[in-house]
Amino acid sequence: MIIEDNLGCRDTVFKLVRVWDLPEADFIMDTVCQGQNTQFIDLSSQGSGIINQWQWSISDGSVITEVDNQATYVFEACGEFQVELEIIDENLCTDNTISLAKIWCLPSVEFTSTPSCFGDSTNFTNSSTTIDGNQIVNYLWNFGDNSSEMNNTSTLTNPSFLYSDCGQFEVNLIITDDLNCTNENTINSEVICNPEANFTVFDFVCEGDVTNFT
Repeated sequence: MIIEDNLGCRDTVFKLVRVWDLPEADFIMDTVCQGQNTQFIDLSSQGSGIINQWQWSISDGSVITEVDNQATYVFEACGEFQVELEIIDENLCTDNTISLAKIWCLPSVEFTSTPSCFGDSTNFTNSSTTIDGNQIVNYLWNFGDNSSEMNNTSTLTNPSFLYSDCGQFEVNLIITDDLNCTNENTINSEVICNPEANFTVFDFVCEGDVTNFT
């Protein structure tokens, strides 16, 4: 630095200025199903100083601040979300980068049953669909009849089941699509109790006379 006053007198001083190298932010993420842990994997490179803070800002409004490079987050919704990573090193130098997180939607579980009479099989109609996946690859039914001597489960798409008694039964269906996303639903299925036939004869009559039945 050189200074000069109004009389033309000058002075000069030299000092070293240290310019820190910036860190470089980088990361990747897992692609997972809705409701599962998404892991943020830090790939940042340090500059002149050691990185000592990682801040992850997510487009749903959440902010995660860590003092190490490990972080996980559960997205409650599916779709694409913007994730920004800002890193800070010991020299207070910063860098940031933005990437998109893809969260697979869960398949939709829908099914119905038609009320049946006791002794008749109950038929279940499955209408489940995938959203991000291409197809459903696994069905697991639980018919809710724990006292049945038959197998209480099925892996068929549209099964039928013979209940051991009449009444209401909680039927659960778990499905898995080809992205390994799983969802489930439970409904009540009704088995109608059969009427009980019975009658009484009150009269002993002669042939040709009226007999009363109740």
